[in-house]
Amino acid sequence: MRLLQVVPSYLPAHRYGGPVQSVHGLSAALVARGHEVRVVTTDLDDGERLELDGPTAEIDGVQVRYGRGRGPGRLRYAPELRAELREAAEWADRVAVHGLYNWLSSAALRAAAAAGAPTVLCPRGMLMRDALELRRGWLKRQWLRWIDGRALNHVDALHLTSEREAQLLPHRTGGWPRSMFVPNGVTLPTAELDLCDVSERALKVVQENPQSVLFLGRLSWKKGLDRLLDAFEHLPEEIALIVAGPDDGWGDELARRVTQAGWTRRVHILGAVQGATKRFLLENATCLACPSYSENFANVVLEAMAAGCPPVVTREVGAAEWVARFDAGRVVPGDPMRIAAALRKLCCDPAARSGAVAGSARAAAELTWDAVAARFEAELEPRLPQRGAA
Repeated sequence: MRLLQVVPSYLPAHRYGGPVQSVHGLSAALVARGHEVRVVTTDLDDGERLELDGPTAEIDGVQVRYGRGRGPGRLRYAPELRAELREAAEWADRVAVHGLYNWLSSAALRAAAAAGAPTVLCPRGMLMRDALELRRGWLKRQWLRWIDGRALNHVDALHLTSEREAQLLPHRTGGWPRSMFVPNGVTLPTAELDLCDVSERALKVVQENPQSVLFLGRLSWKKGLDRLLDAFEHLPEEIALIVAGPDDGWGDELARRVTQAGWTRRVHILGAVQGATKRFLLENATCLACPSYSENFANVVLEAMAAGCPPVVTREVGAAEWVARFDAGRVVPGDPMRIAAALRKLCCDPAARSGAVAGSARAAAELTWDAVAARFEAELEPRLPQRGAA
């Protein structure tokens, strides 16, 4: 299979870690299984321009073409990619477009329709009703109607990562294309972690806080940090909170609330982390908190399970179904008292934590990228027509 993947940001971008990592994980696994994969993307990482050696690169066998983003970063406007999208859509047996509400995804949908390429849309949670209702929903609905409306008629399937994402699709006249359910995957650690690669601050925070809850993700309203801070009012003082991730609009509010509560020695805000530091935090935290208001999946939950860090997740998190299926942590309502009770159980009850760690290992083994790529192949074939078929 020759697969074209179109995604607004790609490695070495990291600020939108979930989509970037999941698209690459799937692409690299498909290459390892004998497929050809091209990625068309921009040189932007949440508005920051990537440092690249040139407009093309090969990463783990995946051929990547970067276009120079212009204008507002979230728009991902890269007009030089128009010809590249047309050529790549003609080349591909299948086209997968990731995300919505940006120029690149819209241009890719139109190019695939013009080329008659069988197309799958992976909305990455951007079609979920609760996400549409919580922020800028009116603008997104207008985008779907007036910009992507006609191109969506040529989409052959939706790639959804969880049952929850399917349940929350909004109404659309004529309905949505058929859905294929393929979760995100995880890379299991193989090599020993070299502590020399871990930031000194992360080492110090973990050393000084033997019991800690880790929040790992963008500092955004969507991630439920307000729920988590409210929950911490009901936890023993010896349990620390480590917050790691780039600021996406909630950083100032987080700092204000921590200062107001007098928790400057209890809550440790590390900023964005990657690589060895990220892995070190996951492997050494007592548990992970993912109290989001809306998540189509949440890759960090898989990463935590693979690292032996049992997660506490709210029901609005797509990966909650895997946590529940393998008894790999706790799935709770968004009420801070219920979140606090689950965190306390994992932090203060060694038997409960040990059982959750064992469940986490079983879940991670089920969701390796090779297993997910095999599922992607099996789901894709019956749902997408062969190229040129009527």
